[in-house]
Amino acid sequence: MPVVVVSDSSSRLQPDELKRWGIREVPLHVLTDGVDLRDGVDDIPYDIHDRAKVTTAGATPA
Repeated sequence: MPVVVVSDSSSRLQPDELKRWGIREVPLHVLTDGVDLRDGVDDIPYDIHDRAKVTTAGATPA
């Protein structure tokens, strides 16, 4: 039975590492101002750390 390793984007693995080890990466969700941004996919505003209400949600590998 094959095994697939999945990591979310918070691991900060480099593209060559993902490819070398066959790891699949799914984006971490960053929620701010009612907008769902995907780490590594969508542009994250530079001032994201200064915002009053920022939360994260678990990655969905589906």
